[in-house]
Amino acid sequence: MQVWPHRSLIRRRKNSPHNKKGDKMKCEQNKYLTLRGSIDLTETIDEVIFALDESFSNYPAEVTSGLRTAGHQLELIQQKCSNHGISKDFPSILNATVDNVDSWLKPWGKLLTIGEMINPPVPARAPFDYTKPGGEKRNAGNLIGISNHMQGHAFDIGLHNQKTGKMLDLQQLVMIIGEAAKTLGLIAGYLPEPVNGALHIDCKDMKLKSF
Repeated sequence: MQVWPHRSLIRRRKNSPHNKKGDKMKCEQNKYLTLRGSIDLTETIDEVIFALDESFSNYPAEVTSGLRTAGHQLELIQQKCSNHGISKDFPSILNATVDNVDSWLKPWGKLLTIGEMINPPVPARAPFDYTKPGGEKRNAGNLIGISNHMQGHAFDIGLHNQKTGKMLDLQQLVMIIGEAAKTLGLIAGYLPEPVNGALHIDCKDMKLKSF
């Protein structure tokens, strides 16, 4: 069964058109680590971003991604396929749907072969052999699960701060999060994603329920 955050744990920004029940995010009070756009979070993500604010007092940054649906994940795959010209060889990706696995499976697998490590919108087996950025080889048929974003306990900090117009240094972000991970106890791990222009952070304390 796919694990998905219970509706009561989803947090939406005040200006989100999907905010029908008056959700409030603690991190909307933040001064230094702020949200870009009307992204959705969970209670867990919200708490971590709120707790991190002071760590960014000298290096303001923006959260660019939080909770994702399967549809959002597929949109990211479609965008990457378009950027790399994969949609020319696999035109089915242009009108792909989550339920029609054949419409996105091979183009998603092609992304893996060129080093674009992105999770599928639903658990799926890689259709082609591929090599991870660290050199670790994986055979076709390797089962890959959904993103931690979809499970409601991950978010990304972007390298481009649109509010200030400044480009941030990825290693500086790693240092800030590394220190915060030691003191706050709320971070399960983090992963630099230079291809995506972001630092990915996994949160501890997954307050999740299954439907």
